[in-house]
Amino acid sequence: MAWITVMFLIWHIWRNAPIVFQKYRLSVERINQNRRYAHNILIIEIITLLVIDIFLCDSMFYMAVITTYVVTIMFIIARKEK
Repeated sequence: MAWITVMFLIWHIWRNAPIVFQKYRLSVERINQNRRYAHNILIIEIITLLVIDIFLCDSMFYMAVITTYVVTIMFIIARKEK
């Protein structure tokens, strides 16, 4: 169940990254570069979560899931303020 939640949260971040505010407009190529950076970080996060889940304790995995959930909430709040 936790992996389903994580995949949904990561999909939401993947789809919405990066958030660009009106006040801080970026060029299209800079936005695309930031999107690639965000996607690379998400891939690293998925690999890290997989390693934690397989080799380390469950409490670390669930803490990482909660952290991903909090980041997704911050994305939603930032999207609304945009």
